[in-house]
Amino acid sequence: MIQLVLFPLLFLHAFQLVLFYLFGEAVIAVDMFLNLATTNASEAGELLDNIWPAIILVCALYIPTIIVAVIACKLKLYLPVSFRKKWIATGALWMFLSCLLLFTSNNNNTGRFTLHEDVYPVNVVYNCGFAINKWRHSQQYPVLSKNFTFKAHKDVRSSKREIYVLVIGEASRAENWSLYGYPRETNPLLAQTSGLVVYKDAITQSNTTHKSVPLILSAASAEDYSVVYTHKSILTAFKEAGFTTIFLSNQTPNRSFTDFYFQEADHHQNIRCSPDGGMTTVNNFDEAMLPLLQHYVDSISGNLFVVLYTYGSHFNYKERYPEIFSLYEPDNVANVKVENKVQLINAYDNSIRYTDNFLYTLIGMLRKQEVISALFYTPDHGEDMLDDRRKRFFTFFSEPYLLSIVYSYVYMVFGKLPKGFS
Repeated sequence: MIQLVLFPLLFLHAFQLVLFYLFGEAVIAVDMFLNLATTNASEAGELLDNIWPAIILVCALYIPTIIVAVIACKLKLYLPVSFRKKWIATGALWMFLSCLLLFTSNNNNTGRFTLHEDVYPVNVVYNCGFAINKWRHSQQYPVLSKNFTFKAHKDVRSSKREIYVLVIGEASRAENWSLYGYPRETNPLLAQTSGLVVYKDAITQSNTTHKSVPLILSAASAEDYSVVYTHKSILTAFKEAGFTTIFLSNQTPNRSFTDFYFQEADHHQNIRCSPDGGMTTVNNFDEAMLPLLQHYVDSISGNLFVVLYTYGSHFNYKERYPEIFSLYEPDNVANVKVENKVQLINAYDNSIRYTDNFLYTLIGMLRKQEVISALFYTPDHGEDMLDDRRKRFFTFFSEPYLLSIVYSYVYMVFGKLPKGFS
C-alpha cells in the first residue's frame, strides 16, 4: 500500500535518476520542470533517444515493484506486524538522525544551507511548486501587458528605407567559432565580411531557451526577470516607432513568452509547423526562411524590423545542415556517449559552419537592397558536449556557465546609425 501512496515521490525519484545519468549531479531545477511544459514531441524524442539506458533502468526498478504492490493490495497481503514495527522504528531513527545533521550542514557552493534548497526531495517539491506558479503567471501575460507602451518614436526621418534584422540562434557557443579563436575554420565566410563587429565578452542570461529568448526580446534581465510579465517585446517598440514588424520562426511553438512575442509582430510565420496545421513538425533548414524574408522585403514598403528565430545548432546536430556541409566527418551520431565525442563535435562544428553560410547569405541580401540596414546575431545559450571529467551534455543544470556568441554586421548607406532613434 505504501508503495502506491508514495507513487508521486517515486516519479520524482525516476526523474532524478535520469538526471544523474545525464549529468552525475544536481537536483530537478525549476527550469527543468518548465522545460516539460515548453518542449515539443520532436525535441523530446531527440532527447529520449539518447537516454534510453537510464529509462530502462528506471523501468526495471519501479515497474515490477508497482505491479507487486498492486497485486499485494488486491489480494490483501500484509507483512507481519512485528516486521512492520521493526522497520517503522528503524525509519524513525534514521529520520531523527538526519534532522540532527541539518543543523551542522552547509552547501559549499552557496555558503548557506536551507531545507527547501538543499534537502532532497524537499527541494524538488519546492521547485515543482515554484515552476507551477511561474507557469500560471506567464499565461496571464496578455492581460498583464495589455496596456503597456514603450512610447517609442523616431525624432529624425531618413531619406532612405531602413531594415533592421535580429537573428536569434540556438545552442551556439563561442568556443566553436573560429571568429573567437577556435582552430577549426567554422566561420570562413564571416571572417572575410567587412563591417563585422564581434563582441568577445558576452554571456547568456539563462541556459534554457524558454527563458533566454524572452530575455533577448524584452527589457527583462536575469536581475529583474519580473519585467517579462508586464512589458511587451522589442517588436512592439519598433511598431510604435513606425516600423512594420516581421517574425519568422524555425522553432516549434512552446507556449512560452516567445509565442506571445511572435503574435505581436505585424506579420508572423512559422516554417517548422506542419503546413496543414497538424501537430507534426517539418525539419526545415534555416535557409528556408530567406525566401520568405525576401518576399516581405519586396512586398512591404517602408521601414522593417525583422526577427529570424533559427534552429541553429539544436541537437541532433546532424539534422541541422544539408549534406554538403558535412565537412568534418564522421558526423553521424547515433546517441550521446563519451566514445561518440568526436562525432558529436564534428556534427556540431558542421552546424556552426552552416550558420556561417546562413548569416553570410542574409548579409548579402541586405546589401543588395541598398538601404540603411543592420543585422544583429545572438544565440540563446551555448551547450556542453562532454567537455571535461564531469561529462556533461546539453544545458539542463543550473549553473551560469555558458559564453554566448554575440556579433553584429552593420551596413549603413550613411556609414552610421540615423540620429534621433530612441
